[in-house]
Order: sequence, then C-alpha cells, then structure tokens
Amino acid sequence: MNENNLLKVENLRTEFKISRKKSVAAISDVTFEIDKGEIVGLVGESGCGKSVTSLSIIRLLNDTSGEITHGSVWFKGNNLLKLSDEEMRHIRGKEIAMIFQDPTSALNPVFTVGQQLYDVIRYSSGSSGDSVKDKREVALHALREARLPDAERMLDSYPIQLSGGMRQRVCIAFAIATARDLLIADEPTTNLDEGVAKVTRAQAVVGVALEVGVAEQHDPHARGGPCPGTSCARTCAQTPAAPGSRPSTPRDTRPARSQWDRRNLRA
Repeated sequence: MNENNLLKVENLRTEFKISRKKSVAAISDVTFEIDKGEIVGLVGESGCGKSVTSLSIIRLLNDTSGEITHGSVWFKGNNLLKLSDEEMRHIRGKEIAMIFQDPTSALNPVFTVGQQLYDVIRYSSGSSGDSVKDKREVALHALREARLPDAERMLDSYPIQLSGGMRQRVCIAFAIATARDLLIADEPTTNLDEGVAKVTRAQAVVGVALEVGVAEQHDPHARGGPCPGTSCARTCAQTPAAPGSRPSTPRDTRPARSQWDRRNLRA
C-alpha cells in the first residue's frame, strides 16, 4: 500500500457452501484500491457479487455459510482478514461504516429511531456513557441531512411507523451521524433523491449501484475510471451473474398472442 491508500482489496475470493463437500464462488479475484477522499463505484448486474464484496470487506459473513478463501483486505496498513473478532468490532462502526441495502433488517423494531441513533453516536465516540452531551443535536442534524421531515418527531418513532423510503433515510442518517474513515454504501439511494448521496462525511466512499448512471450521482468530480465520472472496479463491473440467478433485465418469454388467444380470453 502507498501512503494515499485507505483501502486495498487484493484477489479477494468468497465462497458459499451449498452442501457439505461442495462450494460455489460468489466473487473471485476482486482487486481494487481506494485513496483518501476518493469515491469508488462498484457497478454490475444483480447477482454479480457487489454486496458480497462489501460484506467480505468488513467480515460480516462469519455467521452465514460464506467464507473468504483467498485474498487480503488492507485498511490503514492492517490486513482486516488477519484481525481477531474483537479487533474487528472496534473497526466496524467507528472507522468503517456501512449503509445496508435492506433497511428493514438493519433496524431494530423494538427501539425508537432516537434510541438506536443515540447508541450509534455513543459507540462511535468511544464512550459507553452520556459524555456526548449534544447527541440529540447530532442526531437531529443527521436526520435533517438525510432529508427526513419533522426530525423531532422522527426520533420518537419506531421503524414500523415509517415508510420504506423513510427507513432507508434513517439508515443513511446512522452512517453520517459521525465522521468515519470509510463508508460502504450498498445501493442506499435506489428509491431516493439524488442529493441524499452527497451528504456523507467519510474520507472515502465505496458506492454500490446497479447502473453506471446511479454511481455517477455520488460525485461527478470523482476520479475517472472505466465509467465516466466515477471509479468502478473492473473486476466487479465485468463479473457476470452468479450461476442460477435470474438476469437483471426482465425478458418477456411469452409467445406472441394470436387472435385465437384473444377469443379464448373473452370466453
């Protein structure tokens, strides 16, 4: 790694067990690097391994059948794959944050948005108490930055009381509540306004998107790469869908409707 590198992924391979003796590779030979202040977009069709790459970087596949079988993930000079679980817990949330693709599974339904957001702020500040006196102001600012209406009321709301788009914005607020070194955004603004993607406070961002146009919205001034206006990891962008997955572009495979079909429909 050079001095400007914040993250460097080398020859990363993650496999999933489909039986006791057989595994299938979800990603293979994924290699890219991110400098400080840079935005990198991973672009590819559904099933090509974008989310698996993100989860592999922060090692959140341990409780599933997924296993990193090869490669290295260097972050600030340390190989994350060699760290203990305790060391990784200190890095997740404090130095690396992630906006998950599914806000429903990312939010705890039994706690209010405010309770969960306060926990994020306290944890990120390295304190288990209430030393962050302005945590409410920080929480309100994060919710407003994510363009949530009536931020005061939102703090006392439960996830079940919010729409899907609002829950997605809450997850974005969690990630931008405090500054991180690296933010991994797994399709966080699919159904949201373009401007929401520009409010992050991280030193570097990994953006995951299905289409090049979506990735370009994160930062039109990012370093040019395979896609204009953003840097895209070629290994992921050129990876075909995993075996057995459906194509990302719907295709109408029904036979052309004839006059006989129309008569039978009327009958």
